[in-house]
Formats: sequence, structure tokens, C-alpha cells
Amino acid sequence: MNCDVREFGARGDGLSSATAAIQHAIDRCHESGGGAVRVPPGCFRIGTLELRSGVMLELEPGAALLASEDPGDYRKSFPEQDSLVTGIYDGPFNRDQRLIFAKGAKRCGICGHGVIDANGGAFYRRDAFRVSPNKWKPEGREYLLKAWRPGPAIGMLDSEGVVLEDFTLLDAPMFGVELLHCRDVRISGLEISSDFRFHNSDGINVKASQDVSITCCRIASEDDAVCFYSDRKPMPGLEDSVNPDWSCSRITVEKCRLRSACSAVRIGYMGDEPIRDLSFRDLTVAAAQTVVDVLCCGGESPCCVPGARYAGPRIEEARFSGIRANDVKWGITVNAHSSLGATGSVGDFRFERMAIRSVYGNYLSGTAAHPVTGMRFRECAFHVAGGPVSSPQLPEQLPLFKSMTFGFGWLVRHARDIRFEDCQLHTPENFAPVIMEHCGGISGIPC
Repeated sequence: MNCDVREFGARGDGLSSATAAIQHAIDRCHESGGGAVRVPPGCFRIGTLELRSGVMLELEPGAALLASEDPGDYRKSFPEQDSLVTGIYDGPFNRDQRLIFAKGAKRCGICGHGVIDANGGAFYRRDAFRVSPNKWKPEGREYLLKAWRPGPAIGMLDSEGVVLEDFTLLDAPMFGVELLHCRDVRISGLEISSDFRFHNSDGINVKASQDVSITCCRIASEDDAVCFYSDRKPMPGLEDSVNPDWSCSRITVEKCRLRSACSAVRIGYMGDEPIRDLSFRDLTVAAAQTVVDVLCCGGESPCCVPGARYAGPRIEEARFSGIRANDVKWGITVNAHSSLGATGSVGDFRFERMAIRSVYGNYLSGTAAHPVTGMRFRECAFHVAGGPVSSPQLPEQLPLFKSMTFGFGWLVRHARDIRFEDCQLHTPENFAPVIMEHCGGISGIPC
């Protein structure tokens, strides 16, 4: 079945709500065996929409879905859980109440050359700011949040055969695209843009998902442009999932242009399941706080499963090639934290043909119990311009986030089996080119 949302009463006047009409079209298309639900040119104001199996939402050129400002127009994807965490980041962190989502669906998605405007500015006090010490933002400031904001703009949950293709996503007040425990996902040709003064506005956030390809996208996001996490199971609302794999694995990102006030590529944080088999090729990083940031830690975070404590993920088998980065604060940073438990580790990474021009340097930082292992760098060029140093002494444990600056080109600490081949490093005179502490099996490091 193919249908036009106007046939179900949707009006593209930008004023009247089209939520019920578009949802009716999606439901009818699903009940009829699947097909396309077309959104024609016009501005259609919506609250939460749920995609169904077999349904592709097609946004024609000139079509715009405009997110409502009314909290009453949003509903929970997981009604049984408390989705709103208050007090975090001086404002609400909403894990749910998405604008568009699919849950337990197959062969569905969004395509076309239209626009989804998540209307993020409506949920921030744009006349009031705070200083953001952990991110690289215009004038170091970000807006204060109002009392409520929606969760991720687009959430694909426990679904498979997902396609997100060619549309533009603007100003997500929280995550832009979220994949949560999905399989077989193709994301291609997306234009994602958010105001760098928002909070938690990741471009594409991938958690506990497998067989994901992200190609030919242009992402300018306040938080991480593309990020990859794992979480422990069972996850509230997904206890009955038929997919037993909770790893984040078999991921490909290629031919994308990335900008971020945080990390262009973020791998890991908390979680107990593996993050493995990742490939990043031919990426351009136009601006970022960090080009590649790998975090491996344990403990408890209100951003993850409520009340859960994590031993830490095993992060392994990551490949990077053909990445160019300019106007970035840090280059490659890998931090295996002292909070890790038995499962946590970082190792077996390959970096080839990297060209990074950054203000500050690069580091591989592990612990005595959890050293960073098996890193290879080939034909990489690192140019460190140098900037003000906030801490002339290196702390025993580097901070997880970038609230401090240090004066080195490369720090290799608590690391084993690290090899550099045909690599170049430039640092200013007042920066130490290389610092090595508690290492073994290091060869070819540039200086």
C-alpha cells in the first residue's frame, strides 16, 4: 500500500497538528502489508509518531515535519519506565518520549529529501547561558534548559532491517538518531545539524546494535557526531527481546563529514557487553573537541540503565583509515579508567593514513590492572599547534572528559605492544614530544 498523508486528513499548514492523521496512515499501511507513507511538500506539525513493520515514511522534497513544543504531544516508548532524570547537567535528561520511533519493528524507516525539524530551540532558555568546561563550544557557553525537553528525535528500538536515508534532521534537543539494540541498519546521505549550545545533542548514537552502516552523511552536532556504546541486559522495556546479542559490533562508518563540540567519533563509556569490529574509512573532521575518543570505564551513570553498575566494556578490533582532521582541540585519546572491573579492556586498534592537526596532543592511557594493548599506527601525521596548559603535572588518572589540558604531543602510559610505522609528529618547543610511563613493547614512536 502506498498513500499520501493528506488522504488521512493531515494538513501541511504548520499550525494544526498532523500527528493523528500521519499515525493513522502509518497504521493502515502496516495493516495492509506494508508500503510507503508519503509526506508531500508543506509543514506538518507533529508530536510522537510510531513507525511500524514494513512501512517506509517518505519525505518528498519540500516536506517538513515540525516538532511540537507541547510536552503533551509526546508519549513514552517504554511506558513502564521513568524516562526523565532531573538534576543531571543542571537540567532534565530524557531517555524516552521520542519524536519518531519504531519498537520491535522489521523493514521500516524514513527516506526522502525532506526535513525533520526537531525544534530544539523551543526547549532551551536561549537568553541564559552557563559555562561548559568539558566541550569546545562558541565562547565556551551553552544554553540553560527549560523544565522539560523531549528525548531522542529519532529512535529505532529493538528493530531490524532499518533504513534512514537522504533526509535532513535539524536541531534535535537531545540525541538526533538513536539506535538501541537494533540489527541490520543502513544510514546513508543524512544531513544532521544541531546548535552547538544545546546539551547531549549527539548526531548518531548507537547502543548495543549490530550490522550497522553509516555512509555519506554530513553531521554537525553539539555532542558526539557518531558514538558507540554497549549496555548490560536486561534493559528496562526490552527484557523480552528475541535478540540475544547485546554487543555493539560490525559497524562501518565511511565517507562522512563530521563537526562536533565534543568527539567526532566516540567509542565506549560504561556497559558490560563488548564493543568490537568497527571500521571507519575516509572521514573528514572539519572541527571537533576530539577526533577519536575511546572511553572505557565502570561504575554507575544515570544516563544508562537506572541504578545499574558496570564493570566496563571490552573494546577491540577497531580500524581507522583515511581520516583527515583540522581545527580540533585533541587528536586520538584512549582512556582505560581505574573504575574498570574484570570485563573491561581496550586493545587491537589499527590507525592508517591519519592526518590530524590539533591544538593539544594524543594519548593512550591505561592502568596497571588494565593496560591499553595492541595499537598500530601506520603512515600517520600528527601536528600539534600547542595552547595554554592548565596542568603542568600529569595526574595519576587522566580525567574521562576534557576539563584539563596538558603539554605533550603523545602520552603513552600503562600500555603494551604499541607500534608506530612511518609516522610523523610536530610539537611546539614548549611541549614534550613524547611521554612514556609504565610501558612495554613500544616501537617506532615519532619524536
